[in-house]
Amino acid sequence: MKMLTFCFIVILLSIFASILNSKPVINLRHLGILSAKHFAHIFYLNELGNILLIDFDILADRVQTVKITKNGEFVRAEDVSELPEDSIYELDLNLLSKGKYTVELITNTQQSITNELKIN
Repeated sequence: MKMLTFCFIVILLSIFASILNSKPVINLRHLGILSAKHFAHIFYLNELGNILLIDFDILADRVQTVKITKNGEFVRAEDVSELPEDSIYELDLNLLSKGKYTVELITNTQQSITNELKIN
């Protein structure tokens, strides 16, 4: 009986640990408009504020392209379809000049997520 109780406790603890360590997943097709809370899970800066980190793992759809524009003009695009689904993409902001940028993520389902970024 003691062994059965022990096994039950271990299973419960494993389930709770799994739930606590799980990340939310954003499904663009079902969600519609993203809130600031969603963007905080996808886009965030490193401690120095010079690298924009983009968490692909949080999205249910696979990111195919990261596109950057400045004041509506194309700057660069990168095909990221070969990266693992749980990647965290790093955009070095030191490589960009001052100005307002739009970072657009395009998924395999042609959904798009855009984030405005200002570099001083």
